[in-house]
Formats: sequence, C-alpha cells, structure tokens
Amino acid sequence: GITNTSKTFPLAYCYITSESAKSFDFVVGELTKYVFYDYPKAAVIYANFTKGLRAAMVARSLRDASVEDEAN
Repeated sequence: GITNTSKTFPLAYCYITSESAKSFDFVVGELTKYVFYDYPKAAVIYANFTKGLRAAMVARSLRDASVEDEAN
C-alpha cells in the first residue's frame, strides 16, 4: 500500500509450504475473502514471479474471463 506521505508498505506476508499454483491460489483467495472483499482487483502484483505464482495468475485470469463471458 501507499501511505498519505507517499511511503510504501507491505500489505501481507505469507508463509506457504510450497510455491505451487494451488498454494498461491489459496493465499489469493483468502486475502480476497477477508481483506479485499469490497475492493477492485489488484492492478499490480510485486513478487519474484515463481512458476507456481505465474500458473495461479493465468488460471485465475481464465476463470475470471469465463465468468465474464457467462454474464454476457
């Protein structure tokens, strides 16, 4: 996040047992459910971009796209 004095701060630290897509999907789902439930989706994700994170982001994007297609 960014403070009113333009300083940045980390929002969450997560310790997970593996860097698999399933683990990252779980973390994002829990943060969305308990922290970001009424906020727009993140425009920026800052991470080391492991294979698991990349796979989780692609899978979530595909799921979101299919939900939007069904709504139209």
